[in-house]
Parts: sequence; C-alpha cells; structure tokens
Amino acid sequence: MPPPPRHAAATVAGGNHEEARSWRYNLLLLIALGGGLGTSGLLIQRIFASGEDTSIGTLPLTHVTDIALPGHPTRLDYASLDPIRNQLFIAHLGDRKVIAFDTRASRVTARIADVSSVHGVLAVPEL
Repeated sequence: MPPPPRHAAATVAGGNHEEARSWRYNLLLLIALGGGLGTSGLLIQRIFASGEDTSIGTLPLTHVTDIALPGHPTRLDYASLDPIRNQLFIAHLGDRKVIAFDTRASRVTARIADVSSVHGVLAVPEL
C-alpha cells in the first residue's frame, strides 16, 4: 500500500493539534469558572454563617424577635399585611397553606389548608 500524500498527513496532524488546543482551552475555562463559583459560594456561605445581619444595611430597621411558624421548613412565599386587624398573611408554598399571623399578639391565628400552588396573598381591609 502506498504511503499517503504529504499534504494529507499535514492536514490530519494540523486538525489534531487544533482539536487538542480547543479541548485544553475548554478545560481551562471550565476549571476557571468552577473555581470562581466555588470561591464566591464559599464567601457567601461565610458571610451568612457568621450570623451578621447583612440585609438591613443603612435602613432604620431593628430585629425584634424570631417566631417559629407551623409546618415544614419549606418555601414561604409572599406576605401581605392587614394593618387594621394586625394580621400578616403568609403564603406557605411548601405546605400548600396560608398562615394568618397576629402581629400584635405574636401568634398564629389561623392556617388555611389545601391552597394548591399558593404563590402570593393580598390583604384587602375594605372587603
């Protein structure tokens, strides 16, 4: 069998070199992105694990108390306040419920169950 022409061998070798360069570039890019994400995730975790309240910023807010809510520790969605009745309505998406919380007495006053796909609530005092 005769040897392949020289220009064909050069093309194949050049193609392999380009593939290797592209593969190395993609690998380095993946490592850099993974390192950046890992570093930023670690930084965020350290900030929140330290117990410092970073969400208040310069607003004139004060932490009053922590109150345990009923149900599973799953997704709580939007909340709406009825200032006339001092009721805070909280959509508990994870438990398919709406929680009614008395802000003056600091206690849960009602749980509205079987609210499929509850994503938000709105208190309308006029109704």
